[in-house]
Amino acid sequence: MPFSTPEPPITTPTPSYLLAPHSQEGLLIFRGRSAYQEHPRFEVTFDSNLWRLEEHEEGPVLIHRTIEGCRLVLMAIGRGMIEMPTILQKELAGYPVEVREFRQSGLISYGFSMEQAYYGFGLQIPPDTGDSAMKECQVSGERVLDTFRLAPE
Repeated sequence: MPFSTPEPPITTPTPSYLLAPHSQEGLLIFRGRSAYQEHPRFEVTFDSNLWRLEEHEEGPVLIHRTIEGCRLVLMAIGRGMIEMPTILQKELAGYPVEVREFRQSGLISYGFSMEQAYYGFGLQIPPDTGDSAMKECQVSGERVLDTFRLAPE
C-alpha cells in the first residue's frame, strides 16, 4: 500500500492592504494594517494626481509625482539609526503623533499610538534636497497623514 503525503490546506492569503476609490474624483483610499498588528486597520486618503502607490521591499509606498525622491512608507517599521533625531509632538487627523526627524538621513518618522496599537509611517526625502523641496515634501506627506483614521471593521 503506497504512502501518500497529505496536502496542506489551501488558504487564501489576506492582503496587507487594499485601494478603493473615494467619492471625490482623483482621490484614493488606502486601507492597510500596522506593521506591528493585524487589527484595527487604518485608512489614509491621497490625491492620485500627486502620489502613485508602488510596492517596495519595505511595503506599500506612496511616491510623489513631482518632488524627486519624496516617498511616504505607509506601513513603516522602526529601524536603527545612528543619528539622534529631533523629537516633536504634532497633531494630525485629531491624534497626537510623535514625529522623529532624522534630517541628515533624510527620514521623518511618524507614530500614531492608540488603543494598544501603533501605526508607523516614514517620510523619506533625499538629504541633498533643497530646503524648499524638503518642506514641500513634508507638507504634502503630512496632508496625507492628516486623513488618517481607524478603518471600520
